[in-house]
Amino acid sequence: MKNVSIIVPFFNVEKYFRECLESLVGQDYENIQLILIDDESDDKSLNIAKEFAQKDSRICILSQKNSGQAAARNLGLDFLEDELKLDLEGDERGLCAFVGEGFKAWQNAKFEFKNTDYLLFVDGDDVVEKSFVSECLKAIKDSDVLWFDYDFLCEIPLKKTPKSQMELFGLSEGIISAKKWLEIAKTKPLFWLTWQGMIDFKFLQKIKLRFVNGAIYEDNCFGVLLFSMAEKIAICKKKLYHYRLRANSTMNPEEKGLSTHSYLYELYLAVGEDFEALKTQQWAKSWLLSALYMSEFEGFEGEFREHFMPIFLDKAVACLFLEKDPLNLRQKLEALRGEFERYILSGAECVRHEKAYKLGFIFLQNYRSFAGLKRLFKELKKGVLECEREWAEFTKNKAKFHFLRFDEDKNNIEILKIKRHYSYKVGKIMSFFVG
Repeated sequence: MKNVSIIVPFFNVEKYFRECLESLVGQDYENIQLILIDDESDDKSLNIAKEFAQKDSRICILSQKNSGQAAARNLGLDFLEDELKLDLEGDERGLCAFVGEGFKAWQNAKFEFKNTDYLLFVDGDDVVEKSFVSECLKAIKDSDVLWFDYDFLCEIPLKKTPKSQMELFGLSEGIISAKKWLEIAKTKPLFWLTWQGMIDFKFLQKIKLRFVNGAIYEDNCFGVLLFSMAEKIAICKKKLYHYRLRANSTMNPEEKGLSTHSYLYELYLAVGEDFEALKTQQWAKSWLLSALYMSEFEGFEGEFREHFMPIFLDKAVACLFLEKDPLNLRQKLEALRGEFERYILSGAECVRHEKAYKLGFIFLQNYRSFAGLKRLFKELKKGVLECEREWAEFTKNKAKFHFLRFDEDKNNIEILKIKRHYSYKVGKIMSFFVG
């Protein structure tokens, strides 16, 4: 039987975690090991994980200092590659307690480490079908990676349920090549993948792929590189995974404060305890780090590089719009000079900073509630001023990076993708009424 490992990063998901773990321990395929990675939760999530580990010998728990989801997944990968040294501390409520460099661990006394054949990721607030693992094993065959479908568990008001990425691609079940995937990906929103794929672990080890530590959009870079390096990609259209859309998830706009032990706390202070400014910093940081990682990734070349590298570079210029740069992102941009000299940028990131896009985004964030509507005009005015400041910063900063070149076609395919966003369309209308 194939050994399947499932990495489950979690942070403050006590409301959902029990349901998630029950869906995993209740799989109809039993030869699995669950690697639960705690990102320094300050609710009861870790206690719930320990409760399940006491009853199930297939569970190992690792707890790291708060570092983000990418670092949590990477810690799980290090564990599966048997790269972590664990020193036994003793017994804790029936679990063997260990300590390692920068983390703690707990295992059932009967836990047996198994070399991984296939890998899955599940987020701690999501749920999977009982046949999740068995269906994946049936579908992956001899492929490097399996891409399966998902649906949504919606806890926030939506006019209509969004389409899954699989539905947007419109693929049939079977095996496709990376070139076929690329052909379709060129016309779609930027690809991403983590929990909607089963990965041949030897393939992952061979290409030496990891998540970009410190990034909050790490699934874009990971998914693009994973599929670009694959020879065979299996497609399963069954909705095996239930993805929860909720408030207060990673970087959700409803969250207005930040714990002092968060890895983002110093940055939060540096931007004046302004959560919106923090998100802007994290956006810029994430794409810059991803572009740096992608530029150095061994084997990423040919038509895959020619298509995706300019997209990530274009997003990396978001740091030029920042009024404050406490992370010295603009200085790091210089490290990509060779890439910028090679490629012409679409300018799509610049469109995201246009007044139309910003006003549309603000409107969509506020129109659903009476309180939001009351503050809407004030927020729109604020958005106009913010847009003017950002463009002043961009113009000033761009002059220092003379090697940046932008496509003169303002309706190229990447810009048109942004202009199709509902935010942009609504914002074009709002622009007639606001400054």
